Amino acid sequence: MKLKHVVVTAVARDDLKDGGAEHFARTIEAIRQAQPAIAIEVLTPDFHAKDECLRMVAAAKPHIFNHNVETVERLTPLWCGRGRSIAFRWKSCGA
Repeated sequence: MKLKHVVVTAVARDDLKDGGAEHFARTIEAIRQAQPAIAIEVLTPDFHAKDECLRMVAAAKPHIFNHNVETVERLTPLWCGRGRSIAFRWKSCGA
């Protein structure tokens, strides 16, 4: 297909303990193995607000890491119910 850029996204996988983080990491690695020059962007769910899941995907080194947020940050605690914003979680991951 000679793609230069891919976006990997998924529905929220609340049925998986890691929210699908391992799937994202393995997919990034498989794409990189098949097409080393391709730019890889991920659009992820919140992974149950688990920092280790964010780290797992970040360790696979996508070129662009986006979070699938469908509200403004000030409303995040209302729909997320976790009391921590994605910005806080990123800082705690060292990003």
